[in-house]
Parts: sequence; structure tokens; C-alpha cells
Amino acid sequence: MHAGVAGALRIGKRAAAAARLIQLARNNGHDLYAYLKDVIMRLPTQPASEIDS
Repeated sequence: MHAGVAGALRIGKRAAAAARLIQLARNNGHDLYAYLKDVIMRLPTQPASEIDS
């Protein structure tokens, strides 16, 4: 596979994951800014075993 195509696929998957996270926050009535800030702040210290893939 061409490196550019592989990179585009990875970017697409990450964008889809971010969009899913945003939609989940909205669906559950969360303040989107506060929700994303909380997730981003916790992520660096969260054990990999506790992160859903």
C-alpha cells in the first residue's frame, strides 16, 4: 500500500473516533467542551488496559 494512502486511512480512523466521542457526549447530554477537556486530561495517565479500543 502506498504510504500516502496508509496515512490517509489512519487519519480517517482517528477522525471517525473523535466524531464518535463527540456524538456520545452530545447523546448523553454532556457539556461538550468539559467532556473533551476531561477526556484529554485523563488520557495520558490512563492505563492502556482501561481504554476501550
